Amino acid sequence: MNPVVFGSLIFIHVLSGILWACGAYFFGAFVLPAIQEAGPGGGLVMGGVIKRRFPLYMTLWAGLCVLSGAALWATDFNAKGGVDWLKHPEGAVLTLASLGALHAFIKGLLVQKPTAERLGALSIQAAQAQGQPDPALLQELQATQAKLAKLARGAGAELLGVAALMALHQLLAQF
Repeated sequence: MNPVVFGSLIFIHVLSGILWACGAYFFGAFVLPAIQEAGPGGGLVMGGVIKRRFPLYMTLWAGLCVLSGAALWATDFNAKGGVDWLKHPEGAVLTLASLGALHAFIKGLLVQKPTAERLGALSIQAAQAQGQPDPALLQELQATQAKLAKLARGAGAELLGVAALMALHQLLAQF
């Protein structure tokens, strides 16, 4: 592969991976708990998060990371011995990390993103309610907040683990 293309793929992969992992962790560890503590008033904040297209950016960063990572993995696979490379610690660790990132990406698309969108809609509905929102709405809002917080913390932890494996592969490449 052309060194400029390879270097560009690494740059895109690392930058988008940092944004994806840090975004997931920050959202799960700080933003969602603050929204939960604010109660129904947190709907305005969640509405702002949705309005500023945070889920879209997370999807974009995740997609760039996964696509560039797949291209880098395929390049290593072809250049370093194919199936035999998978038996080497470097190949095994990169493959494990790739599967972890792919799992986080699919879970994010199929579960986390729709949950965030639902939370945004519920939050706006609660914020627009005249007086005290309907108790059923508040209960669904709280359950959705808790679900999304758990998903985001899990994704953040999984992506930090993937990042650690990616860093470990550099060490293992020496052996």
